[in-house]
Amino acid sequence: MFIGSVLGERMDMLGVSLETLADETMLEKQFIEDILNNRIEFENIDEFDIEVISNALYCDTNYFTDERSRLNDVVLCSKNRGNDTTKSNLAKAKLQSYMRDLIWIKEALC
Repeated sequence: MFIGSVLGERMDMLGVSLETLADETMLEKQFIEDILNNRIEFENIDEFDIEVISNALYCDTNYFTDERSRLNDVVLCSKNRGNDTTKSNLAKAKLQSYMRDLIWIKEALC
């Protein structure tokens, strides 16, 4: 399974360039480009690498392979009063990440 189109779409929604993603994840630019161009299958991407990519793009690792996970993503399923913008998508993604962390903390304390 290739995830290049899903990864590229997520990057576009959040206004993240190839260079920015490489810098934020400390992964080689060529490696990310290979994923984007479907030269590396998802199964051949190291679990840690997909985790850091997911964290940088404020999504769950399942986002890239599971349509249901994408449909439950706040960035994709919520609508603004007007058009979605990169700024509004980024704000929604950060809120989603914050809520995920808050739930994890709550569960860890209980």
